Amino acid sequence: MSSTGIILIVVGCIVAVGLGVGIAFLVVYSGKRAQSKDEKPTDSAAYSERQAQSKDSKPIKIKYGFFQKLHDSFTLSKGEAGEKHISYILHCVAQTYGGIVLDDYYFQGRRRSVQIDHIFINQNGVFVIETKNYAGYIYGMETQREWTQVLANGGVKNKLYNPVMQNAGHIYELRRILGYHVPIMGVVVFVKADIKHVQAGNIITPHYLPNYLLGFNQGVAITQDQIQHVYGKLLEFRIQDINIREKHVQEVQEMLVGVESNMVCPRCGGRLVLRRGAHGEFYGCSNYPRCTFTKNKKAS
Repeated sequence: MSSTGIILIVVGCIVAVGLGVGIAFLVVYSGKRAQSKDEKPTDSAAYSERQAQSKDSKPIKIKYGFFQKLHDSFTLSKGEAGEKHISYILHCVAQTYGGIVLDDYYFQGRRRSVQIDHIFINQNGVFVIETKNYAGYIYGMETQREWTQVLANGGVKNKLYNPVMQNAGHIYELRRILGYHVPIMGVVVFVKADIKHVQAGNIITPHYLPNYLLGFNQGVAITQDQIQHVYGKLLEFRIQDINIREKHVQEVQEMLVGVESNMVCPRCGGRLVLRRGAHGEFYGCSNYPRCTFTKNKKAS
């Protein structure tokens, strides 16, 4: 074979490889564009995440080390690993910007013991934080009883109890201790899942959690004396008895008191009261204007 023939073969191979790479790039790029269109969130999806972003375009960076995450994945359950991650962020925020953190908080409710993953107290109020360590995509609305977890490109779908309602049950019980004069906010943190399809307020990811906690009320909602009073009350009612804590694990699947009656605000745990507006009667949160949750009267 002549040198000219060899050169033509080499050039042909290079052109073929280049065309293959180009076609592959176009396929991947078009696929990503189609995926992004299909996964475009609704206007109200992940509202709290965007709310935190709008307050500060740059999130407060608190890194939870890769090797620590790896260690947790082998030594802890998924739920415990997620809670440890969020606890680390909360303690970093408290040490740097001020605040008090209570992790794995148990207390006696009206009918049974109640467990709260984290309580964070600062001048913006009391944050009751529920941590979820799910993977995949989460779909759900604030008023739906069950949400859906989607894995494996839609091949696997699992149901989960609405964590906003779950957290509202915690707040409902906590007000027995703290009363209605203390601002209490429920926050649900999804450690790994994609929440762009969630249509509910007070849903956040670890990335923007510090911004959310520090910028929530944009001012002083409670004084330092009130912070210490709240902290003292929580310590007073905290359960340390290991037997009661173990019993709570057995009861965790029970219906949450108050929320099941649909007369408790799923966002903040306040009472839903009947109001009249321009379009007729509706139920609104008793903590308005601090909480703006409403529900159609017919839906109840």
